[in-house]
Amino acid sequence: MTSRQDKEYDLTDFDADNYWIETHRATAATYYFPSLADKSARSAQFGMAVGDLLQSAMICGGIDVMPFTIRDESLVVVACRGYETVGISIIDPTGDVPRDVVTWMEPTHAAWVEQVLKIELLRNAREAGIDRVIVRDGTATEAIYKALGLHPSR
Repeated sequence: MTSRQDKEYDLTDFDADNYWIETHRATAATYYFPSLADKSARSAQFGMAVGDLLQSAMICGGIDVMPFTIRDESLVVVACRGYETVGISIIDPTGDVPRDVVTWMEPTHAAWVEQVLKIELLRNAREAGIDRVIVRDGTATEAIYKALGLHPSR
């Protein structure tokens, strides 16, 4: 169930391959978007980086919904420039409809990096069988959905 502050987005037609310009730009700029499900990303260093990014997101207001649960590790995506972690995006899959709960980037990084971070998260969500997601109205997360040309279903 959604509240008046929530918007439901239908992801059934989302295709990350339609955003090849953005993802190519990220590759050219050496940005990577590993998820926790990546075997190479399971190092203690990566886990600590996720904790640090979440703490920064909490302090700076990058968490849209609290509390949330990280249950499906493929639904946590981190942006890295080289070996430096610079952003995080999370979908909480535990409710009736999964919720996009965190979008946060270090302030020194360009807005397009946030977009590619979200593209990778939504790619993983679709691969995990998620067809719909709830986004809090008026948040940075919603602004990214709009920038990607996505529209609420109701």
